[in-house]
Amino acid sequence: MSASSSATGGDNNSGSTSTITAEMTTGRHKLKVESYARTKGGVGKFIDSITFSIGGHSWYIRYYPDGNRDKSVDWISIYLYLYLGGAGIEDDGGVKARYKFSLFTDAAAAGGGELPVPFHTRTASNYSFWSTG
Repeated sequence: MSASSSATGGDNNSGSTSTITAEMTTGRHKLKVESYARTKGGVGKFIDSITFSIGGHSWYIRYYPDGNRDKSVDWISIYLYLYLGGAGIEDDGGVKARYKFSLFTDAAAAGGGELPVPFHTRTASNYSFWSTG
């Protein structure tokens, strides 16, 4: 996230004001899983999406069709990663992002488009992505 600031002021009797404005960029990436059963390969096995760019940073999604650990074997696990590509993030607080994962079902066979699956949306607000973890 980058920010800009501006200031106004006068002599000592008039006071002053400053404003800090944080830039915000929005975007989306669609990860479509075709033939879900054929993507399964065991707990902890993952498939990475292509790298995509939003807000001047590169990202990718890591998809675990059988869960990322034994505890989540009956679930899929999905994680958003900041792609560093060999370049670290400055130690100025990392990259902050809000993201939302939503699961959709393909309803094309029933004459519709994609339909959201109830109760399968997760949102994280102001999550910090760091170069060290």
